[in-house]
Amino acid sequence: MPKQFRQMKLKQVSEFLLKRHGHSYCDECIRTALQITRTNVPEETMTANASEMGFVRKWGTCFLCSKLRVITKAALQ
Repeated sequence: MPKQFRQMKLKQVSEFLLKRHGHSYCDECIRTALQITRTNVPEETMTANASEMGFVRKWGTCFLCSKLRVITKAALQ
């Protein structure tokens, strides 16, 4: 998969989280909302993006599906 395509998808993920700061989302709900597949943006890539963007990534409850999973949140500094 071309690096530019993955970077574009990661930008969409970051924008999704920034627009909804304070709420936590699991990878699956983020992917579903943005129509992204696990192949396009695997968990390792989500983790690296979260670290790079300064997002919180930990076990927690997803705002959308209410399941206990690894969640990502754009926390206000």
